[in-house]
Amino acid sequence: MRDTLQIDTRRAVLFIAVLCALLYVNWVFTVARFQPNVMYWDQWEIFQPLFQGAGWWVRFMHQNGPVREGLGLVITGWILDATQWDVRYDSLWGASTLLLAAVLAVRLKWKMTGAIGLRDAWIPLLCLSPGQFETVLVVGQPAHSVLPFALIVLAANIWLSPTPIVKYLVGAVVVVMLTFTGFGLFAGAALTVLLVTRACRHALEGERRLMWLAVAGIALSAAGWVVFRRDYVFNPSLGNFTWWWMPWTDYVRFILRMLGRPLAAVGQEQLPYLAGSVLALVVVGAALRIAWVWLRDRASPRNDVLVLLMGSGLLFVAVTVTGRVSLGPVAGTAPRYLTLMIPMWLAAYLAAAMSGKRRVGLAAIAGVWVLAALPYLSVLQRPPAEWPGTVGLTQADLASILHYGTNKAAWVDVEVATGSWEAAQEAQRQFLHSNPEGTHMDDKIRFMRERKLSFFAGEPERGDYMPWLADENFRRLVAGQKKGGGEE
Repeated sequence: MRDTLQIDTRRAVLFIAVLCALLYVNWVFTVARFQPNVMYWDQWEIFQPLFQGAGWWVRFMHQNGPVREGLGLVITGWILDATQWDVRYDSLWGASTLLLAAVLAVRLKWKMTGAIGLRDAWIPLLCLSPGQFETVLVVGQPAHSVLPFALIVLAANIWLSPTPIVKYLVGAVVVVMLTFTGFGLFAGAALTVLLVTRACRHALEGERRLMWLAVAGIALSAAGWVVFRRDYVFNPSLGNFTWWWMPWTDYVRFILRMLGRPLAAVGQEQLPYLAGSVLALVVVGAALRIAWVWLRDRASPRNDVLVLLMGSGLLFVAVTVTGRVSLGPVAGTAPRYLTLMIPMWLAAYLAAAMSGKRRVGLAAIAGVWVLAALPYLSVLQRPPAEWPGTVGLTQADLASILHYGTNKAAWVDVEVATGSWEAAQEAQRQFLHSNPEGTHMDDKIRFMRERKLSFFAGEPERGDYMPWLADENFRRLVAGQKKGGGEE
């Protein structure tokens, strides 16, 4: 019997490993086919420390909107410095981070339940879903959510370590990285709370060595929060932001759209709300169960992990709807939100698997498989020749990627032909940035031109900034965007 289980486990691990490799290759094709070497929108502000020639600490502390860039911009800066600011390599770094997150998530499932099976293949399907394309391709920014996601599952794995020094001190270092890196600060807050509860528990049970290790972790985490607050300015990034939006029903509609995003295309009316309502019930039920079990047994590191995963996801949803509801409920479908909701689905799945209830476990398996696999069926609507780089993209997602990629390339086409970024902005209807004067685009373009950075690298006249594997369809769409002035 044991030999059979070991064989089944090896087969499952091999299958999941191959699936991870194939999904990563799919991401490489996505970048190679659709990502031109062109900075877009927020990247002109995100890369400000690079324009200034600032060191790693300034990059680490750099604030964009309500969050800091942290470890994300440090690594991105290294990559860009080594590639003449080629954002295509930064996109590959974002995809590689998703691969790391998928591997860590699979390992976490194994450590939490003691088993791994073919049923767990949904984890890489969701973790490596191209539906998260926004912060990888559109406005490449691994610090926003891709890297925080990887750090969250890394922290969860560390928390299960039997070595207290690793658990508390290395865990506290990850807390600091999360606090500073994009929207990982919510997971950083959840981990800080867990450190405090652990220190209190060890104190009550007279475990002084463990208590002091936990206290040291708390001190390190607190120091990180103190430094985070230095020169921090709350910036919601929206001119019409308000702490209380009316009608209040927009909050509910935004959340339902946000939760149902993987199951419905943008623009549909009923399906997103239906799917979101079902998923909202699942999240609420799982969260209550996790909280109840944790309150009954706070000694279990596995219960702590569930709190971390579910807590970070719920905090992200709550803060996102508060900050973005003024854009309307449809804004909840933004692809960048999917990434930091994955820990929430992972928590619900693990809680069901650990409950010991067969029906609950089967329902959870069915739910996560629908959530993860349904978008991949869209590839059947395309000829096999178009599959590389599009597997997992809905038709709406693919159209969106093509829109942004071709408009970026069309903008540079005009700039190279005229030698004027103003002409490119006018021809493409302010596509690359809505406020070029505010972001000092003139100075930045001059800086890049003189140093042959970004789309000025190589030979721009022959289109070196185009996607590596840009096909005739992509180039035809670029020509059409120039004629249409940036319209879809």
